[in-house]
Amino acid sequence: MTMSDFKREPEKYSKFQVKVMMEKKDVADNPWTDVSWKSIGVMIDSRSDPEVKRFERVVSDSDYEQYLWSGLSLSLYVDECESYYYNLLSETPLIFVISRQNEVLNLPEPFLVTASFDEANAYQESDELVYSAPVSPDIYCRIEGFVLENYVPEKKIKRKRKE
Repeated sequence: MTMSDFKREPEKYSKFQVKVMMEKKDVADNPWTDVSWKSIGVMIDSRSDPEVKRFERVVSDSDYEQYLWSGLSLSLYVDECESYYYNLLSETPLIFVISRQNEVLNLPEPFLVTASFDEANAYQESDELVYSAPVSPDIYCRIEGFVLENYVPEKKIKRKRKE
């Protein structure tokens, strides 16, 4: 057998642990809400236990608070490569944090992190809370490597006119 007999299968799936930083700001003069939330960053997390999801308040000021969520993962799938590809090519590549309102803690609780526009849009249409943040350079490199290894653009087929 030669080395060419062993075709390397592309990875169908890639997963790594991440942390999410969320920021809460007080809002004045708004009749519908008194606070606003945003995701200010997603970072690779090589230290926390992937089975334990936790959060901690890391900054508390008079106008805003910041919370760090750990125990989340970012999964990359081959069938989402086109969405990752166009995200990476955009002027500002984004990472999306999908959350649900935790009524006990009165804050959005992230449960999914994705780099797919399509997946984030699907969650937003189902009324989940979707926050976005710029992709950090280390996560960008991982997504880019996955896309380069797995993405095969569909060949465009031009239709011919019927006479």
